Amino acid sequence: MHDSLDAFLSAEKYIECDNDLIVQQAVKLKNHKSDLKTIRNIHAFVHKNLKYSGYNPKDVGAVAALQNLNGDCTEFADLFVALCRANKIPARVVEGYKTENISMAQHNWAEVFLPEFGWRIVDPTISSFQQLDNAYIKLSSNRHLNALNGYHFFSYVYRGDPIKVTDRVTTSNVN
Repeated sequence: MHDSLDAFLSAEKYIECDNDLIVQQAVKLKNHKSDLKTIRNIHAFVHKNLKYSGYNPKDVGAVAALQNLNGDCTEFADLFVALCRANKIPARVVEGYKTENISMAQHNWAEVFLPEFGWRIVDPTISSFQQLDNAYIKLSSNRHLNALNGYHFFSYVYRGDPIKVTDRVTTSNVN
């Protein structure tokens, strides 16, 4: 395994791939002939068994998602990545924006590394494994950016009257 991929196989906050509950589930989803088939099994398991609970500003992690069988896109991505890592498949959570078929623009999904293809998008929140639309804008695959003080997408320190932050993504079709 290439040294630069080691971080994408390790446990971290919210991606508890070394937890017994995660490892037990990962073993059930392992296909010993193909990592791609294992990834498909993990995607199908997460998408079928987790129920979308609506946006939750608090992260709970992969173990809580598996125990509660619900969450928002962050928990779908966290559980997917933890199960991949428990099966020794490099994976990471990606933060960014989705520009189509969404209730809110901010979105989390996953990427997996396959030696023959490199990093590939997998979105366990949606049902299709094969048909991903071209509507993902990646901002970061570093979940714990110090500059964001533990938050997603943005962080600010301000003294004064309360302010409101508004995100807006505008796209247009170019032929």
